[in-house]
Amino acid sequence: MFGQLVAGKGELQITAEGDVAKVRAASASPELQSVVLVKQHEAWKIDLRQSVPAKVRQSLYEVYRRARRAERQAR
Repeated sequence: MFGQLVAGKGELQITAEGDVAKVRAASASPELQSVVLVKQHEAWKIDLRQSVPAKVRQSLYEVYRRARRAERQAR
């Protein structure tokens, strides 16, 4: 996702409404989600919940849970 933005940095499409901006490469596949930025305290921050697809977030969370469980069992 972020790699697509870097690769297409010369052709970024940015839409902004208030304190939320969505960024995507014009050449990106329509299936890819935009990177969502939220303005907080005069700085733009990536909103990972809105930028990372739900299936990917769930998969990463499962990896995290397994690692934590293995860590606890190793103690």
